[in-house]
Amino acid sequence: NRHSYLHTRSVTVFHSSRPWTAPRTPVPTCTVLASVAPTLSGIDLLSRPAPLRMSWCETCNVFVPATGVRQHMAGRRHNSMRYYGVPGECLVNVELRAADGTLTASIRPHMVPDRIVQPCTMARNGVLPRLVEHTGVAFFSKACDLLRVEGLCGAMLQLEKEWGKRATSAMVSQASAAAILCSAQRLKSGDFESGLRLHLEVQATTRQISQTVLSAALHALAKAIGDCPHDLTIRIDIGAALTERRLMALLVNRLCASLRSRTRSLSLSVSASGGYLRESDVRSLRAAAREGWSTRAVSLLLGTHPRVGAASPLRYLPSAILALVLERAAAESRIQVNFSTSESQAQPSQANSTVLGDDLEFVQACI
Repeated sequence: NRHSYLHTRSVTVFHSSRPWTAPRTPVPTCTVLASVAPTLSGIDLLSRPAPLRMSWCETCNVFVPATGVRQHMAGRRHNSMRYYGVPGECLVNVELRAADGTLTASIRPHMVPDRIVQPCTMARNGVLPRLVEHTGVAFFSKACDLLRVEGLCGAMLQLEKEWGKRATSAMVSQASAAAILCSAQRLKSGDFESGLRLHLEVQATTRQISQTVLSAALHALAKAIGDCPHDLTIRIDIGAALTERRLMALLVNRLCASLRSRTRSLSLSVSASGGYLRESDVRSLRAAAREGWSTRAVSLLLGTHPRVGAASPLRYLPSAILALVLERAAAESRIQVNFSTSESQAQPSQANSTVLGDDLEFVQACI
């Protein structure tokens, strides 16, 4: 086209203080080339620019220039996708604190490795769907703020110091809700040696919202006990951390379900004070431990039934072989449960009608 115009991004054709406007009449291409020939000496106008090297970011699903990969990985969008799976989330530094609560280190979010961020994100996503059962609708949003991934990353970094991959025993003292959630995710993943001895001392709190979050974390820990693929010896000292009968009942129900589904050897010890762990709960947990083994034994013996196990090869095995299989399976999946409760009842708070809601807490503490 003889009336086409020249567009370049790397060369400025017109040098003037006044803004350039297109002429009313089209200028032929040959005229433009002749006018800028002294400026474009040594440049091939017909050559295309070198292609820009791009890198694909799987976290954000975007192409990033190869020269700006480091800047992209330190940016807000990339780290928001790493931590929460959505863009635009405002992140804070990952803090490491000592036992007395003093700040020992503060780490930028982009400096935390993926091996820490991914399990913490999975732990948070696993507890959020059942969080409303513990907190209720009124405290749900505040509880989500207490379970941010940055706080879980700090707890995971501290947990790695006390619980190494090759460790045969570990003790987590004054475990917060974040530390319990990280321990539950570690048990679920099975990234430790078989036969681990784990001792958890739950940190007591007086805030109602903190107790509900702590109850959700203990619920996730109880579920992880049933999903753990290794032999395990675990001791949980709840103490006076749960001061509501409703929260203790949720924990007992989840522990019963885990004991029924447990297929490996387990030694579980639970201690609680305040009288919220009742004798009926202890009987239910021990019955669940026996029921889990009985269900698996019946499933094996059904293979010898003439009608139910008509296509099962177990029908052709002698009774002595079946008895030996059951004996070996019982030894591999032995479950022992021990519970200790304090007889002292927690004193309910005094009723105070001047503050809205305190009278309801008083009635609930009396139940």
